[in-house]
Amino acid sequence: MDKGRNTSQMNSALERLRAEGIRHQQTSEYQIKVGHYNFYPGKGTIFVDGEEGIRTERGLDSFVALLRKLKDHNPPLGKKGGAVTDFKEIE
Repeated sequence: MDKGRNTSQMNSALERLRAEGIRHQQTSEYQIKVGHYNFYPGKGTIFVDGEEGIRTERGLDSFVALLRKLKDHNPPLGKKGGAVTDFKEIE
């Protein structure tokens, strides 16, 4: 995605995830994906693949906290097969 075309909310979210070392992918101008977790910076909504509806948590801080919690419960499997939150950036 072209950083120049992103909203300020998207750019802030991408910068925060990079700073936190969270592996992520911007899949559209509206969405950031980390494994099964989807964040929409414009509205602050969080969706999880396979769940119905949005999560009650909202905002970038909640998204990062959710990912940290997952990392704490699911440490990386190793160099080859790390968890999606093994905190290495994709770009």
